[in-house]
Amino acid sequence: MLNFIFTIFFMGFPGIQILVIVFSILLALKRNKLNKRVYGLFFPIVITLCNIWLISIDRTELFDDVLRFQFFLISFCFPMLITAVIYHALRLSSIYSLLRWKMIVISFCYLIGLVFHLVNTMYWNEIFQGHQTVFNALLIGTSVISFLPSIYLFFVQRKVEQVPTS
Repeated sequence: MLNFIFTIFFMGFPGIQILVIVFSILLALKRNKLNKRVYGLFFPIVITLCNIWLISIDRTELFDDVLRFQFFLISFCFPMLITAVIYHALRLSSIYSLLRWKMIVISFCYLIGLVFHLVNTMYWNEIFQGHQTVFNALLIGTSVISFLPSIYLFFVQRKVEQVPTS
């Protein structure tokens, strides 16, 4: 399965990534016009998928795996994570205009998660000196922490729905 994804993204690089970004922006704008609720799950799901695939690649043994690891980050993970951050920023700023400062904080949390994921994966050997278990634990922790803004958005929307309008 992973080799199939590598093949698709390698053959379409950078066209597929640009297409995915443009499609997500158009989808966000369309959903903003419909005033649909947003729970902010796109970024956590994407980062979890990327982390699952990154854990399965051995970065210490073979040059081929290291090359696949770097190419997977550049061609799939980073464009998808950037797309998720742009999508959530557009959706949150339009839907929750009254809670703008909270949405800026949530978007900033997604951006910090993106930067942390970048530093964690690109410079893993310098930071962890080859300790793959610590690296994998941080990837799992990043996935778990990325769901916190979604949980917050869920409770905010429940609270807004319970407030009676007069």
